[in-house]
Amino acid sequence: MSGKRVSLLSLLCLMACSGGDNGSESDAATCGDNQVDIGEQCDTDIPDETNCASLGFASGTVSCGSDCQVDTSNCVALKTCGNGRRDLEERCEGSDFGDHTCESEGYEGGQLSCSASCGLDTSACLFDLDFVQVSAGGSHSCGLRSDGSVKCWGWNYYEQSTSPPGQFSQISAGGQHNCGLRLDGRIDCWGSRTGTTPLGTFTRITSGNDGSSNCGLRTNGQIECWGGGANGQTMPPAGIFSAVSLSVYHACGLRPNGSVECWGVFQTNNYGQADPPPGVFTQVSAGAFHSCGLRPDESVECWGLSITGQTEPPPGAFAHVSAGGAHSCGIRPNDTVECWGDNEQGQSTAPQGIFSNISAGRFHTCGIRLDGSVECWGRDELGKSSPPA
Repeated sequence: MSGKRVSLLSLLCLMACSGGDNGSESDAATCGDNQVDIGEQCDTDIPDETNCASLGFASGTVSCGSDCQVDTSNCVALKTCGNGRRDLEERCEGSDFGDHTCESEGYEGGQLSCSASCGLDTSACLFDLDFVQVSAGGSHSCGLRSDGSVKCWGWNYYEQSTSPPGQFSQISAGGQHNCGLRLDGRIDCWGSRTGTTPLGTFTRITSGNDGSSNCGLRTNGQIECWGGGANGQTMPPAGIFSAVSLSVYHACGLRPNGSVECWGVFQTNNYGQADPPPGVFTQVSAGAFHSCGLRPDESVECWGLSITGQTEPPPGAFAHVSAGGAHSCGIRPNDTVECWGDNEQGQSTAPQGIFSNISAGRFHTCGIRLDGSVECWGRDELGKSSPPA
């Protein structure tokens, strides 16, 4: 009896073991049996609720792969590009570039654009940008590059040397701030106490070395000033002007007939810098306590305080003149630079060579070489006379 029981148990065990093995072989071969088993997403046919949209795609057709997994290779991905919002997977969207700039992409400047797939287009980014204009301020300087971008250097306590992005057509460095003229004629200012920038369009901008005042020339020829103005330098006379120049306590404008009219000073710091001589000028520049103008015969005439000789220009012809703190500089017709006045910081010791643009600051001077590089001389605290290469 016990032997029969052992044999029966052995038979049952053999059947169970055999059945288990057969079941394993059946499970391994379920793909293709038209039944979605555990571990399968599909089997020949796709479940009705499974499609490209339910799987997070925009459109398309799903199919069942040979491994009984849903094949989405023919599904079309959702297009977030163009929805007006820069999503996580996009580097840009329209004019929104996030923190990306040409400089962050390894270029010296230029203008990024956004491709149709919301990727960065650097085709308008540039290497080796030339400077086309330079402006020497109080303790900093700014230059306008050939692509319209602005680069500033020197003192940056008020972020006056942190240039805003975008393109400009003209810039002016003040005492602790700057203003620039956008391509559409709007004015954009940055730094300390820039005041409420007026709306509308302008053709020229000039920032004062007092740290807060500014004047702009409207498209209709009228001058509008804002900011400080304790000495009346932001109270221009009515009428039409063709140019304007603002300094510390006064400003001067050039009338269409070539006459110069100045304003400001009131009863303080009056050294005659706002009392221009009669006659015709082709250019005017306001310095700290003096002013200079260029006559039609290309001679320079200056007026105001002259304790360092800043109103005593050398004889001969000039093509451009710039009045600074207590010195002045001009470009000769042969493109060489000559300066006069205070030279305690070396601001009147112009380097040899040829320049296309010149700007006299408070204690330093900057000019643009014909190769588009900037060179500065004079006082160099905080790097205001150390322009970028």
